[in-house]
Amino acid sequence: MARNEYSVPMTFRRQRGSWPAAVAGALVLSTGCASHGQERQDRPAEEPTAKSSDNSVVIKTHRWATRLRSGDGVSLINEFGDLRVRDSGDSGLHYAAVMQQLDGESREAEFTSQRLPDELRIEVTAASDWRGRVDASARVPPGSPLDLRTANGLIEVRTSNNDVVARSRGGNVSIRTGGRIDARGESGGMLIVMLNTEFGDDPAGRIQTTMGDVELWLQPDANVTLHASAGGGIDVDAENSRVTIDNAAKNAEMSLGNGSAPLFVHTERGSLVVRILPDKE
Repeated sequence: MARNEYSVPMTFRRQRGSWPAAVAGALVLSTGCASHGQERQDRPAEEPTAKSSDNSVVIKTHRWATRLRSGDGVSLINEFGDLRVRDSGDSGLHYAAVMQQLDGESREAEFTSQRLPDELRIEVTAASDWRGRVDASARVPPGSPLDLRTANGLIEVRTSNNDVVARSRGGNVSIRTGGRIDARGESGGMLIVMLNTEFGDDPAGRIQTTMGDVELWLQPDANVTLHASAGGGIDVDAENSRVTIDNAAKNAEMSLGNGSAPLFVHTERGSLVVRILPDKE
């Protein structure tokens, strides 16, 4: 079994109040959205306009693709729904978004892209009173730093070695990567799977939420020192680690390997669970 193919649950149940998932199959990852000042590759959507089964929602698909220079970052901003990211396997970036808006809403959400000196930014924008939802997904080059932001949507990342910055105020965050992780939220739960073992002396990650629970998985041979605090309690199941838990103060410290890289986890009111990934076959 490959190192990044552990049988760890990675998908949160959709939150109540989300729109019908009638268009899940439309989130194919070859894309076409508005672009400003850069070359693009447009591909016609298979179903550019459709309606939900009860005719209450108009559904449109936007797809767009380009290539990135080595080391360029990817910034994806979507305040109107979920963000999902996977590896593309090459220098290509493929973006897709499914827009669902109430039938009768004359305005549409807009998709803009901007080529910055060291990153490509794609943002979903709409009027503050726009009635709809946008769920976006992307395939990104391995190693490209990721900056992902939503309001209350899910952020889900499954990549090989990308550094990830993730911000979702109310949505769940699910990240599996071999890079460093900086994940912050307010009420959503967090599932963090760190595939790397060596981070040098720099922090391996920072995970912080106000009310959400955190589930953290680490490699058995990772060289990290975990500094954790959780108002809802801490549960550590990690053999061959050096663990100190202060239940009264809701704090814990755990070292794996040589403990060279610090890893900071804090949830003010939620609980923290720490587990070790099974050895690869």
